Amino acid sequence: EQTVQCRLLRLPLVPSGDYLWGVFEGLQAGTRDQVGDFYRIAYQDTDGVWQTINDPLAASIPFGAFAPAELYDLVTMQRERADTDYFASLSTTPDPDGVPRVDGPTNILQLHVNTATAEGGLAALTLIYSTIAAKILNDEPLTPAEQNYVGYDAVQLMPIEPTIEYEEGADFWRVTETMPEYELATVALRQPDMTNWGYDIVIAASPAVNPRLLNSGRPDELVDFIAALHNFPGKPIKVVLDIVYGHADNQALPLLNHHYFAGANMYGQNLDYLQPVVRAVLLEMQRRKSGFGVDGIRVDG
Repeated sequence: EQTVQCRLLRLPLVPSGDYLWGVFEGLQAGTRDQVGDFYRIAYQDTDGVWQTINDPLAASIPFGAFAPAELYDLVTMQRERADTDYFASLSTTPDPDGVPRVDGPTNILQLHVNTATAEGGLAALTLIYSTIAAKILNDEPLTPAEQNYVGYDAVQLMPIEPTIEYEEGADFWRVTETMPEYELATVALRQPDMTNWGYDIVIAASPAVNPRLLNSGRPDELVDFIAALHNFPGKPIKVVLDIVYGHADNQALPLLNHHYFAGANMYGQNLDYLQPVVRAVLLEMQRRKSGFGVDGIRVDG
């Protein structure tokens, strides 16, 4: 828990219909070793009060879906991945219907990232598989605990999307003071520690990884985990994501505009799949999440 002083810049956007546009240079993109600039839309309402809108297609949210998103260098993250040979070896020959498909797995191990290891988090899970791989290559015996992770040709992660947050207590990102005239803002920060089974999601920032699952706070951890399984000795292990677009928790209501919602249900809110832009955004969310390099998805109803 800490308080930091940030440089605050308000960059002009150009309105056009329902959208705002802007092109800027000189921004710092985040990497494995460098925190990037944080951003969100800010505007004054009719009463002159400043309001904000977060990016629903955010790539990195170190302080959760309710905080500003981090600009992230996804190109470098992909360029540095260690499993490019795995993808090059995949057959792209299409099925009779014209769609190339990866063969499905037979035995799938379902894992809840935060409880699959003693430490919790994707980096800890990657270390487990890397240690097992090294032992197999050196013909060393596995411990009884390590034996639980082998014998499967795929791993399915329970949802890793950003989830709901505490309804009471301080936020993980809280602006305590702004001084636009000096281009400064004071922000109180807490490390996100909200965890559940992963199905209580807010849809917003679904392309990002829940920061609670990132030991380093960097999205590269998901790429590292996938690469470790794709490079597993003997036979690559496929990675399947459990995705949730069937509903949104009520906490999504202040994060997304009214076009996204089609009324309440027993889990919170139905999403309006008939709204063309909403449908396009949801598909783009999943395209970006699949871009981490997964082999398949399990869709939660």
